[in-house]
Amino acid sequence: MRESWIRQNSEKKTYFTNLKMENDFPESMKEVLMETSLLYHVPFYYLVPDMAMLKEESLNFFSVDYNWALSYMDGVCSVGRNAGIDYTHDTELLVEIYKKALKGNHKIRTERQHLKEESNESESTEKDGECASGFFLRSVLVEDFRGIEIRVYGDKERKKRLRPLRIEKMGVQLLFGIFCGKIRSVEFVQPPEGLHYGFVRSGGQTYKTLRSIESGALVNQKIPVIMRNETSRTLNLEQTAEEMGRQLNRDITSADLGLQLIQNAHTGVFEMEDMDENSRNQQK
Repeated sequence: MRESWIRQNSEKKTYFTNLKMENDFPESMKEVLMETSLLYHVPFYYLVPDMAMLKEESLNFFSVDYNWALSYMDGVCSVGRNAGIDYTHDTELLVEIYKKALKGNHKIRTERQHLKEESNESESTEKDGECASGFFLRSVLVEDFRGIEIRVYGDKERKKRLRPLRIEKMGVQLLFGIFCGKIRSVEFVQPPEGLHYGFVRSGGQTYKTLRSIESGALVNQKIPVIMRNETSRTLNLEQTAEEMGRQLNRDITSADLGLQLIQNAHTGVFEMEDMDENSRNQQK
């Protein structure tokens, strides 16, 4: 609204007649503005004024204020403004560039990491990239699992994948992420290289959930794992394989045994509560 008001009321209308700033705007400055919209170049203690806000082993969510991002970009471009006509000039010509920087800021991550954009990741349905949200993860996971996979969704059913705009370590145990859209659920997945052989131990007993030989998918069958020596935690693979064969009604080869022993990488899922729904429930 501000720029349209200036167009209608400014006494310097002819000042803008022959200006075509968009095509002449430096590409390097466009990139700076896209970085700015993702909170690059902001000192950490401006983002987190007190470390007490980020407790150990915590996950904190936030939303990026669209108007704050516009103001930040305007501040970056304000160097050299002296007269009122400078402000009028910038308002007339730069507002659309700010909006395009917000809309195209996903290019920063793909270009820096030489990534290809995934077609299954959703575009923000908000106008001109107005909706962005993110998280701070402070955990030993960041330090111990450097290849941890992060999947962020715009729904609790985890069908609408959100496009990552920025994922960056800000400390040994601190991870910062911004995504295009409103976060509703997040998955943290153990790195694929974390695949290993393993079992589940519960109530003093060790057991294994079997897999389909054809597809490798888990089936609703469990067997006890035969131990050769409980103290040294040594397995009796021969008897364990025989038990697998009885349950699956087939002879177990070494390849079959290897398949059955695989332990899935761990996945942690976090869901955001619906604040509007909670408010309605409290009112009732």
